[in-house]
Amino acid sequence: MQSPLRQKLPLLPQQEARQPDQRQTGQAEHPERIQDSFAQQPEIFKGQSLVAALQAFQKAGFPLVYGTNLVNEQQVLQRVPTATSAEGALRELLAPFALTLKRVGEHYLVVRAPGKPDDSPVITERSSQSGSLRDDQLMMEQVVVTASHYRLGRDSEQVSHIMDRHTLDVLPAIGSDPLRSLHRLPGAATQGISSKLRFRGGEGDDTGILVNGHKLLQPYHVRDFQSLFSAIDSRIADRIEVYSGGFPAQYGDQLSGLVLIDSINPEHNVIREVGLSVFNTSLFSAGTMGRHNSGKWLLSARRGNLDLILDKQYGEPKYYDLFVEIGFPVTSTSDVSLNALHASDQVVLSTETDPVEDEISVSQVNNTNIWVQLDQQWSDNLSSNTSLSISRLDLDRDAINNQEDKLFGEVSDAREISVSGLRQHWLKRLNARHIIRWGGEYQRLSARYNYRAAVQYRGFYTDYQSITGDVERTLKRRIKGENYAFYVSDQWRINKRLMLNYGARWDRQTYTDVGSDRSMLSPRINVNIRHSPTTDFSLSWGRYYQSQEIANLQVEDGLSRFHAAQRSDQAIIGVRHALSKELSVRVEFYRNLITSVMPRFENVHDPIALIPELEPDRVLVAPARGRTWGMELSLTRNADDQVNWWLSYVLSRAEDEVDGVWESRGWDQKHALQAGILYENERWQLSAALNAHSGWPATDLLYFPDATEDDPALIIGLRNRERLGMFASLDVKLARNFQFKSGTLHAFFEVSNVTGRKNECCTDYTLEESAAGSEYLDSAREYGLPRLPALGFQWKF
Repeated sequence: MQSPLRQKLPLLPQQEARQPDQRQTGQAEHPERIQDSFAQQPEIFKGQSLVAALQAFQKAGFPLVYGTNLVNEQQVLQRVPTATSAEGALRELLAPFALTLKRVGEHYLVVRAPGKPDDSPVITERSSQSGSLRDDQLMMEQVVVTASHYRLGRDSEQVSHIMDRHTLDVLPAIGSDPLRSLHRLPGAATQGISSKLRFRGGEGDDTGILVNGHKLLQPYHVRDFQSLFSAIDSRIADRIEVYSGGFPAQYGDQLSGLVLIDSINPEHNVIREVGLSVFNTSLFSAGTMGRHNSGKWLLSARRGNLDLILDKQYGEPKYYDLFVEIGFPVTSTSDVSLNALHASDQVVLSTETDPVEDEISVSQVNNTNIWVQLDQQWSDNLSSNTSLSISRLDLDRDAINNQEDKLFGEVSDAREISVSGLRQHWLKRLNARHIIRWGGEYQRLSARYNYRAAVQYRGFYTDYQSITGDVERTLKRRIKGENYAFYVSDQWRINKRLMLNYGARWDRQTYTDVGSDRSMLSPRINVNIRHSPTTDFSLSWGRYYQSQEIANLQVEDGLSRFHAAQRSDQAIIGVRHALSKELSVRVEFYRNLITSVMPRFENVHDPIALIPELEPDRVLVAPARGRTWGMELSLTRNADDQVNWWLSYVLSRAEDEVDGVWESRGWDQKHALQAGILYENERWQLSAALNAHSGWPATDLLYFPDATEDDPALIIGLRNRERLGMFASLDVKLARNFQFKSGTLHAFFEVSNVTGRKNECCTDYTLEESAAGSEYLDSAREYGLPRLPALGFQWKF
């Protein structure tokens, strides 16, 4: 059946485009016929969809390539092209949608216009299972060419949220950290200190970070103090997709969420950027290479500047990272890419300024991830992705805590982690409505741990119930083993209103020493219902396992064996409704039941202690099971004009069952509010973002002054029965572009916690003596990050 536009274009030739090797130039086969149609009937384009217009150009012989991630049926043409050439008319038709043409060899590719966002600089929200079920998006994201090739891709409609490169650049975020930008999403729990992501009540290690399909091994700077920053330059990202639950069987070994980062595809012109800010000095460059510019290269190098601006009495945190990508076609149906990410830390931190007392941690970390990928198009309907990878983490930490009235302790911690792997994904398109995916992964892992700690408790620390004497701990262990994984999934569009995505995954680890839980089967199903053109419903249920990472053996707390994999059964119900073209609302309800919960150690009074394993407030939390549930309500304005905004409210709980009693998790926040507004024109950008939530749980310390020597005077109270004060942080960013003949200067000034609010994070306890000579326990709240201003520049040339 011909499209309405085709029926209105009698002058366009009714023939298929030639194969790429038959074309001699990048022009249409019959440009004069297309030009005649523009001259005689330019009004035929008005009111038609952009998809129909592009299909008509393809059938006319114009060598055009476009993707459904940029072009869809909702884009309606409102202007009449005035150009008389096919290329000129196409550029006019694409311009209102922030799109343009890029010539690649003998073809023209529809791409985003330079300097333009994907749609607008607002977080795009989608249902955790499917989101909006537009007809062109009911199947996987695809690249459409005349021969209808179907490339291996992702179920982008199951993604919860998407951030594009422009949004990452506009949003205020400490250190321009892309993971900190994701703290703006509904369901994220943060106190603003760590860059790690906690989604929907999960722990910080429950979310995996993937760059170009490879899962990174602990990609953080200042790892041993709250993982302050990620090792990922936001400028390498074309866009970031986030699953906060309900992810398909292709992904495994994660309990809460996934962050999928795709690197940019540079235009023909080379990109060069040099940056300087309070937090980083950076170099970024990218470009194309090879015949017809069919290959690409990308380079990012950064140096942290905290050691230059921080008072030396608090330490010298030095860190660096380097990312390199090189990609090129091997044949007309296969592409190869080489990726490498290296991060290095030399960090010295101190919390004491008293010359008599010392608390110092010195760490050196080298983290390297290298992976090679081969994308192969076997036929129009069959494709594969094969990846070889090696990751290595080397860590050395030495710490000392010498406080006269509390303790004297030393720590030496050395770890070497190595992970090499082979992964393969396959995609088979049975027909236009049916896709099958399958694949597997094999990893070989090894680790070496050499840990020693010794501590002598002094003063009132000896009165803690948890302290039974001095501690000396030595643990050495070498571990080797394998990971295996296989999955299969079926994506079936039953009709225009209903789509199913169901599958299963099988995982096994051999290094955990847990025979009863080595094999893990994870069935998953997603149901997507399009109720109307503006309303979508989604249902999801799935089982998810997460093994204890080989790099996370809890040797610092005396554990020498790995725990069984945790299991989470997740159910999600969602609805998304478009109130107008620019305004949409989304509601999601979720519930997770977690079994085989991994025991963890927490510092209940000072969760950001520099050397946490030496502190007397460190307790073992060993839940029988856990549960999280919540409701997320989001309202988003995503328009083409200068102002966009978002607002979300989350009601949630995150709890553990310990000794038959349900207790709040340490990051439980019953109420959470996220809000933001973005304004921009050709020169200026202004953004503001608010993060507010209920205070996190806290635990009392009880003092019994009449206790005998055999009875403790200090007893840690019931865990997490108290609450810290409400957390709130307003962050703003102002940026301006200055155009020069030789390039563009991008200057920005941002302030985190612009109001200087004191957000409670911890409680400090000391024994004081009253005027009458009696002792009493004094407590004082301590606070998180203060107001943090930052100035930065980027020179683009």
